[in-house]
Amino acid sequence: MQPEEWLAAIAAAIETQDWDGLQTLKVDANQPLVREGEPGELIRFYEAALKDAATPEVYERVRVKDLASFETRTREVISRGLDIAKKGSGIKALYLEYFYDGGDASDITLFLCNQYSSDDDEWGAEFDGENVIEGPSVLEYLNYDPDFELESPLDTICLEYVDGILLASCAKLWRSLEKQDYPFAFARHDEPMIRIGTV
Repeated sequence: MQPEEWLAAIAAAIETQDWDGLQTLKVDANQPLVREGEPGELIRFYEAALKDAATPEVYERVRVKDLASFETRTREVISRGLDIAKKGSGIKALYLEYFYDGGDASDITLFLCNQYSSDDDEWGAEFDGENVIEGPSVLEYLNYDPDFELESPLDTICLEYVDGILLASCAKLWRSLEKQDYPFAFARHDEPMIRIGTV
């Protein structure tokens, strides 16, 4: 899928209020690039889409410029989760989720799940309370605030851009770790999972 095709599909889904189609579009745009192991292509895709959709002023305001610190802190969270999983605690998969609304409650959370399925996302809710690791807030790394009150569909495009850049960052750091024997998925809260690592 090319950025211009994605932009047209976003606009069409919003115009027809096809919210399920919008969720499917997220997976269709992201999963192939992640599966092919190309986080850089994912970044280029979303940078091109944002640049095409936004004015130069909005583009510069929203564009994510540096996630090095985020990647370092998130790597620590994932490494800690893997250490727990490798101790024979019955962990079957790792699920990294973030919540973002432009406010203070914009945290990354790693769930160490005791179930896994390649057919659905329900396994992401299968975890014990002690197998939840709080990560960094994404707020300090993102320049897009939903309160910018941008017109539709640009507001959705900006939010999907942010999501895509964070996904690419997590895919890059997961692949930089030693070969892992656990499935690993990523999502914004209440959005479809994108599977980064599979076994």
